[in-house]
Amino acid sequence: MIPLLRAEDFGTCSVTVAFFTNEEPPWFQTEAMGSRVFARSVNKEDVIGMVSIESVGYVDENHDQNAPPPLGLFFPEQGNFLAFVGNLESRDFLSQALSEFRRTGALPAEGISTFETVEGVGWSDHWSFWQEGVSAIMVSDTALFRNPHYHRESDIPETLNYDAMARVAVGMSGAIVGLLKSNAECRG
Repeated sequence: MIPLLRAEDFGTCSVTVAFFTNEEPPWFQTEAMGSRVFARSVNKEDVIGMVSIESVGYVDENHDQNAPPPLGLFFPEQGNFLAFVGNLESRDFLSQALSEFRRTGALPAEGISTFETVEGVGWSDHWSFWQEGVSAIMVSDTALFRNPHYHRESDIPETLNYDAMARVAVGMSGAIVGLLKSNAECRG
């Protein structure tokens, strides 16, 4: 098992963990979106990349995966995987993050870098960083494309897979450490 993040794993770099407000309508993809405000304030030269962990509690081999075109061509029909999604400009960052996550063995994972206009690709806080030219990805169980409870009254704690969420935390910790260790500036 890979330990969760520790300061000594960061080398000379730092990791910012942020919880953003105003990600849902009416603020979604507006100047008032919390991540948009934050993204405008960062020096993009100092950022390796941004990872938005979005809706990761519905990962199980018993779930069907439904994805909008053309994503359905690339993702399995069984919803037992974590999706790494990015725009074309974030392709290298996504590939590296996906590789590092897969190395942890935490969960099956699939990834795609595609056009921002594809339905669902920009539906989280990573979108705000794209607006500033920062590589950013969303890591997700694909939300409404898999979870029939998403944004409904039936979206309650009992419908979530806590073992899978813990495995996401462990896997993402390992992936972040791997991303930092592969970055020459972080190695000092």
